[in-house]
Amino acid sequence: MGGMRAFSQENISSYQSNQTFVCQDQNNLPTTLVKFSEENEPTPFISWYSEYLSQEESPLAICEEVTQKLQNKFETGEPFFLAAAQKFQNGNRQKQWKVCLVSNPDEKCQENSEELFTLNSQYKQTFQCVIEQTNPMECPTAIPLRGPLLSVPAQDYKPRWWPW
Repeated sequence: MGGMRAFSQENISSYQSNQTFVCQDQNNLPTTLVKFSEENEPTPFISWYSEYLSQEESPLAICEEVTQKLQNKFETGEPFFLAAAQKFQNGNRQKQWKVCLVSNPDEKCQENSEELFTLNSQYKQTFQCVIEQTNPMECPTAIPLRGPLLSVPAQDYKPRWWPW
């Protein structure tokens, strides 16, 4: 799946010691930001719209938790990438996106991958919309599948209770 983001100390070597991930409010929206140095303005990394999260998850709590995980991973000095895979819960009835930290750009999010957060599947491209910081109003929604259709005979239908 496209839309992977990468961070390593090599690709930002001139800012190695000063880079930090922070969770801040931007326009009433919890946002994970990357600060490359004290002199530069922080760069938005993920905006935490509640529409992309499960109902029981708080955007602020997720922002703080994920931001800390990203900072801890960055401090290890190992490059990392974000990847996503669909996962099912409650007997395949509730589909979600699992977003993981992986070490290679071609690595997929597996069961044993370090899970960073989950997203609901209300949108066709939830992961891509989150990574690109797309407003939920602009992210294409998933078309819900219909249940089984009723079969109607080809001849004229006459209910049994009709007396004529």
